[in-house]
Amino acid sequence: MQNVKSRHATRAISTLFLAVSAVTATAAQAATVETKGGLTVRSDDGAYELNIGGRVHLDANLVSEDNSAAFGSALIPSNSSAFFRRARLTFSGKALGWEYNFTPDFAQSAGGNLPTTTTVTGQATTSSSVAFQELYIAHKFGLGKFFIGQFTPFRSIEDNTSSNEITIIERAITSSGGVYRGGISRFFLIGLGYQFNPVPNATFGVGAFNLRRDNTPSTEGTALSARATWAPVQSPGRILHLGISASQENPRGAPGSPAGNVSTLFSYAGLRGPTASLGGTTGNENARYYAGELAGVFGPLYLQSEYVHARYGQDESSALRHTNTDLYHVTLSYNVFGEAKTYNTVRGSFKSIKPKNSFGAVELVARHEFARNEDATAATAIREVTSDTVGFNYYFNPNTRVLVNYILGRAERVNGQVDKPNTLALRFQLNW
Repeated sequence: MQNVKSRHATRAISTLFLAVSAVTATAAQAATVETKGGLTVRSDDGAYELNIGGRVHLDANLVSEDNSAAFGSALIPSNSSAFFRRARLTFSGKALGWEYNFTPDFAQSAGGNLPTTTTVTGQATTSSSVAFQELYIAHKFGLGKFFIGQFTPFRSIEDNTSSNEITIIERAITSSGGVYRGGISRFFLIGLGYQFNPVPNATFGVGAFNLRRDNTPSTEGTALSARATWAPVQSPGRILHLGISASQENPRGAPGSPAGNVSTLFSYAGLRGPTASLGGTTGNENARYYAGELAGVFGPLYLQSEYVHARYGQDESSALRHTNTDLYHVTLSYNVFGEAKTYNTVRGSFKSIKPKNSFGAVELVARHEFARNEDATAATAIREVTSDTVGFNYYFNPNTRVLVNYILGRAERVNGQVDKPNTLALRFQLNW
C-alpha cells in the first residue's frame, strides 16, 4: 500500500511541475516576471497570471502522559516525535477574468498526520499522501466573489486565519481544531460560496458544501455555513473585530448504517496528545453551530476570543435525542518590541507581525480553552475538557519564525476520573 501511495505521489508531483514549467515557458514569450515577495509570471495583456508560493512547517511534540490517570494517557512511544506538519506549494493567479488557487500538501493526508484510528487510549500510526488543501476557481460577481471547489467554510476566525499567521501552533477548540473536527476532516470542504463586503471593514460569506474533501469518501452528507464580521475600529495599532457565524451539517452514512461522526474531537495536549470526544456518537444525524467572535489589537497587545454552542441531533436508536456542548477560547499575545498585528479585511481575521528590528521580534502567547457537554450521562463519557497553553514566537523575519508552546491538558469523565497530560510543542516555519 505504501509503495502504491508513493508512486501516486511521485506521479502527482511530476505532473504538477511539468504543467507549471509549460505554463511558465509559454508565458515567458510575452510576459513579465516579478520576484518581489515571491515568484509571479504575468502575460503582457494581463489576461493570465501565475503566482507560486509555499510553506514548510516542521513540528515536534514531546508528550508526557499522566501516569496516575485511569484513561487517556496510555500513549505509544511514537507520540513524542518530530514530523512535517505542512509542506505545501501554492499555485494561484488568474486566467481570462477567473481566479484560481490550488495548494497540494506533500506532508500529510486529510488527517493532518493524525492516525487512521484515534481514541482516548492512544494513537496508531498512519502513512502520508499528497492531499489538496485549497483547490478552487473564483470570479467576481456583483458586490463580491463567487467560489467553486474546495475552500475554507465561512465560520470561525481561527479557520479564516492562515496557518502561517496563527498565534498558537494548534488551532483553537472553537475551530476545525475541535468543534468542526469529529471523525471527518472538515477544515476544507468541497462546495459553492459567495463572499462580499457589504460596507467598509465588514465581510459576509455564505456557502453550501458536500461534507467532504478531495481525498475522503463521498458519503458524508452536506453542510451550510454563513459568517459576518465587522471591524468598527481600524487604525494603526487599534483594531476591534466582531463576528458571528452559524452552520449546519447533515452527515450521511451508508444505507442501513449510522450517520457520520460530527462530534467535537479535541486533542487536549497538542496534536500528538490524547483526544476526547464530546457531544455525540457515530449516530449523529445532524449538527448545528452558533458562534460569536471578539478580537482586537491594542498596540503590541492582541486579544482573540470565540464562543460556540454546538447542538447534535442523535439517531432514533439513541435515548437522548439531542446533546449540547459549549466551547470557548481566549488567546492573548504581547509583542515585546512593540510590533502590532494588522488586519485582513478580505477574510475578517488578523495577520502575524512584521519585525521592526533587524534582530527579529519576540511575541509572548497564552491561551485558555474550555469545552463542556452537560448532557453526557455514561460514567466513562467525557464531560469537560480544558487546555492551557503558554509560550513564545520568535520571528527571524516576516516569513521565518520559531514557535514554542507548553500545553497543560485536562479531561474529566462523568464519573470524576481525570487525565492531565502535558506537551512541549515546537515548530520551525518558513513560508514565501
